[in-house]
Amino acid sequence: VDVLVEAPARVTATFIEAGEPHPGSLVTAWQDGKEVFSFRAKDEALAAPGTYEFRASPNDDNNLSLSETLIEDADTELVFELNKTVEFMIVYKLPNGETFKRNGELWQDGEKVYSTYTRFSGARPGIYQHRSDHQNLPIEGVEIELSEDQQIIEVPVEAGFVTIQFAESLYDYAREKVPTRAQLFSLDRGNSAYSRPGSAIPVKPGRYAVEGFGNDGFFDRPEFEVANGESLDVLMTPKPLGELVMTYAASENYLSDPDRGSAYALDGQRIIGGILRPGVVRKFLPGRYRVEGYSYAGDVVAQDVTVVAGERTAVELRLRGE
Repeated sequence: VDVLVEAPARVTATFIEAGEPHPGSLVTAWQDGKEVFSFRAKDEALAAPGTYEFRASPNDDNNLSLSETLIEDADTELVFELNKTVEFMIVYKLPNGETFKRNGELWQDGEKVYSTYTRFSGARPGIYQHRSDHQNLPIEGVEIELSEDQQIIEVPVEAGFVTIQFAESLYDYAREKVPTRAQLFSLDRGNSAYSRPGSAIPVKPGRYAVEGFGNDGFFDRPEFEVANGESLDVLMTPKPLGELVMTYAASENYLSDPDRGSAYALDGQRIIGGILRPGVVRKFLPGRYRVEGYSYAGDVVAQDVTVVAGERTAVELRLRGE
């Protein structure tokens, strides 16, 4: 018995970028919305005759597709023409000559088309609007042109410099240490950014304010304006505080251990934490306060005291009638 077996169709793929061979990617063959088979660019695939849609995506800029009809015992070469891309990196230069990198975006016709990173990124050649969002130093509307591979683009940035310092005196800080954080607010753009004192912070020229954190002490909110290339030192000085220490008189009649108490401001001043511990010194703004004992300890008599800046006020609580 002689059996004639027809040779299957054979298909290969070639990828070309700007006239030069490209390594390509996996090729998938589709019929009626379903993937039928796939093959690598360097391989030859055998397939049933018919018309297929062939898809390949060598990179984000090249989602390629073409239609071909495969014939029995015939070779078909698919030729994918890639859009040319180039690699580039953006470096920002401050007025003092320092450079830095950060992520950003490329836009065309009002739409974001690429993200940029602190390393080389790929994109099609062309003219783009570059943006890089940042609370202190936003960059927008910078036109860049991508024309060659491995291109390093230096973008000059207008900026002033703000250095936040905290006064060295420890007495008026609530935490008994110089703060290591602050909030830098943009009065032009709104919102704020966490900032570390002691270093020059590059900012977009404009109006700013600095706030200390509430648990570190009580601070004014200095406001100022920074011009391009200008350096400003902003000193944060805490408001004067007084000390308050609460103790309990010795007694055998407490219903439970009097291990805490509370302080309440009588003049509307803010308190950093309301729980008092016997013998533990706490810092308060000058003014009048009511000190109350632990309710589960028994009928402890509350006392009104006045805290004076730079002085220590001692309060001894006791049970009523003792």
